[in-house]
Amino acid sequence: MNTVLQDVRYAFRIFLRNPGFTVICLLILAIGVGASASIFSVVDGVIIKPLPYRDPNQLVRVYGAWSQGAREGISPPDFIDYRAQNKVFESLACESNFSPIMNLSGIDRPQQLQGRYISAGFFKTLGIHLLAGREFQVGDEAWKGPKVVILSNELWNSLFGRDPSIVGRQITMNSALYTIVGVLPPFFDMAGRSQIYFPLQENILAMRGFRSQIVIGRLAPGVSVARAQAEMNGIARGLEQAYPNLNRTWRVVVLPLSEEVVKNSRPALLILLVSAGFVVLIIAANVANLMLAQITSRRTEVAVRLSLGSSKFRLTRQLVTEGTVLALLGALLGCAVAVGCTSLVRSLGPATIPRLSEISVDGRVLVFAIAVSVGMGIFFGAAPVFRFAGMPLGESLKQGSRSIGSGLGALQTGLIVAEVALSVVLVVGAGLLIRSLQQLQRVDPGFRTDHLLITRISLPFNKYSTDQLLEGFWRDALRRIRDIPGVRNVGFTSELPLSGLNNPTPFKANTAAGRPYVTFVRSISPDYPAVMNIPLRAGRYFTANDRDGTPNVMLINQAFAHDVFGNEDPIGKHLTFQFDGPYEGVIVGVIGNVHHTSLAADPFREVYLPLEQSTLLAYHLVVRTEGDPKAFVSQVRAAIWAIDRDQAVGSFSTMGEIIHQGLIQQRFRSLVLGLFSAIAMAVSAIGLYGVLSYLVSQRTREIGIRLAMGASRGQILNLIVGKAMRLTGIGLLLGGLCALAFTRLLTQLLFGVGTVDPAAFSASFVLPAAIALLASYMPARRASLVDPVRALRNE
Repeated sequence: MNTVLQDVRYAFRIFLRNPGFTVICLLILAIGVGASASIFSVVDGVIIKPLPYRDPNQLVRVYGAWSQGAREGISPPDFIDYRAQNKVFESLACESNFSPIMNLSGIDRPQQLQGRYISAGFFKTLGIHLLAGREFQVGDEAWKGPKVVILSNELWNSLFGRDPSIVGRQITMNSALYTIVGVLPPFFDMAGRSQIYFPLQENILAMRGFRSQIVIGRLAPGVSVARAQAEMNGIARGLEQAYPNLNRTWRVVVLPLSEEVVKNSRPALLILLVSAGFVVLIIAANVANLMLAQITSRRTEVAVRLSLGSSKFRLTRQLVTEGTVLALLGALLGCAVAVGCTSLVRSLGPATIPRLSEISVDGRVLVFAIAVSVGMGIFFGAAPVFRFAGMPLGESLKQGSRSIGSGLGALQTGLIVAEVALSVVLVVGAGLLIRSLQQLQRVDPGFRTDHLLITRISLPFNKYSTDQLLEGFWRDALRRIRDIPGVRNVGFTSELPLSGLNNPTPFKANTAAGRPYVTFVRSISPDYPAVMNIPLRAGRYFTANDRDGTPNVMLINQAFAHDVFGNEDPIGKHLTFQFDGPYEGVIVGVIGNVHHTSLAADPFREVYLPLEQSTLLAYHLVVRTEGDPKAFVSQVRAAIWAIDRDQAVGSFSTMGEIIHQGLIQQRFRSLVLGLFSAIAMAVSAIGLYGVLSYLVSQRTREIGIRLAMGASRGQILNLIVGKAMRLTGIGLLLGGLCALAFTRLLTQLLFGVGTVDPAAFSASFVLPAAIALLASYMPARRASLVDPVRALRNE
């Protein structure tokens, strides 16, 4: 123990004797450890840590799927049958992927609340204990039963001030009284950011064709996923026989919940973790190179210690101790950096990353940071040992007289090449993601995005229970908002493009030939296409005459026209939909394709119905203005309140903000990998500069001799820079080859660019080469300005 403490004290003396070297190493280590630890905290919190529920390995997600189709939700009646007939689940529960907007009134200012329907026993299935009150029971699902709700923790905190007596209180929503029966714990974020929960009602439970439920199951003890899959297949076959019109070829898919929660985020996060690992390797190589250069100046010290009887093991232990102490000091600073980076990731990270709010720099992250630091410390602490391992003692006591060209050992040369190569890999990856983001931003969404103000309005059924009342409200709202000075046009749509909202279930449209086509159905006001500037391709738009009592009409998009009618003219053709009953209409126009789901997704088949022939309770309001859209918020809100003072109006946004939000995940990946590549290039440049600076300081006498013998300053400059650029060139070549393998991992994250993109690869060569040239030029210029007389006199 005494000798270890002696080694530690000696290490601190060495660091204090070389403050410049120490500060550079600590800064590099802090950045590297902090960046890698923050990414590990995200990967650990999202992927590695078990879900925060009781026995999470017993939880599964239950999907439905047509025999030849993609996975979908489960209809409420199918869910009831699965729950009643299965013997493999301890419990089975569901939540709707339809999010009702509820108007909370009876307070100073009406508010919209994001709701969610869940079945009885939902929280019990997950293993969640409510913070207060109880969860829903089967009796709460009755259509005429008591109206009860459960509050999210965030709503309880923000709106009710964490009132401990909240359970049992009544609130007014959609002009009806609801009783609060429970409050959720703060960590629950299973269904997104819902603020209030309602029991699944009997009217919804009767809709077998409405496949809108997210089903969660808890396996009974000793039951495997495969066994549950087999039994559920048997139940599905029985339902197919019982309901051939709706369940023909309908099957069930059972998968572990832990995998399903993170399936969309896993590839990107693992790539970022691999990139963080590259940064750690670059930093380890960098500090090792700096220590190799620094130990050169201690050659006499090493030789004297060896000549006085110190063993090579003792010398190795001292150097490893120095490296480990330096790495641990860097880890302390790195943990502080990680806390800041993790906080930044929580605030800037996309909401599509599950459990993002749970990430933190906890004990697991600290252990990771310390383990990485100790590993790096041992590596770059032991690296200098190899420099002197085979050197005779007499050679060690000599002042070096080797040339600059051979002044770098094989280990130093290899480390410089490795740093450059790894930097190239990261630059290529970042370049591809940035190019992909640029391609996404160039996609034409199918409408004009400028000067659009957006909000969502949801009317309470109790107050607007007839089509006449609904149509009157929507007509009045359009008229009042259109009359606001500066408003160019206004419209309504049931689902806004790129908003993340869609029909819970695509419907099947039957053509005259009887063939069904899956499509999405939108309800819009007549002026909506003009507000959005969606082009008319054939026929006509809706008019004010397309209202209740007149023949049903429809618009289709180009994707529908192409897929269903091919080269035929669709105008005048009839389509039939199955809603609560058959709905038939004639196609009067074809409009342009709109990227509805995302800019990266191809436009899907869409059918548009006129608002007054398909009136709904909730619409997105779209207002095109002449100036800044946000300047019209108060006037639009006042126009709505002039119709109904108790009507809640949601938050306002612009279409630019919605598109930005849709690209935030791509921006996040590009930003993080871009930062890693910038760190890698900066660290590599620091390492190259430091190594060459030490080399020049150790070769001052040789440089003086060369100059005294007639060498020009340009030749000295070319000698040092040429050596650096040769090493950089080898690193660029190796890095390019490694990047070809690395970019294959990025395939599913890219849009509009190939994995061998010329622009990204060109940048990956030009940027590191330019930085290496700059890093090598400064010490080379200093060497070329050496005074030969003074250099020889000092020697």
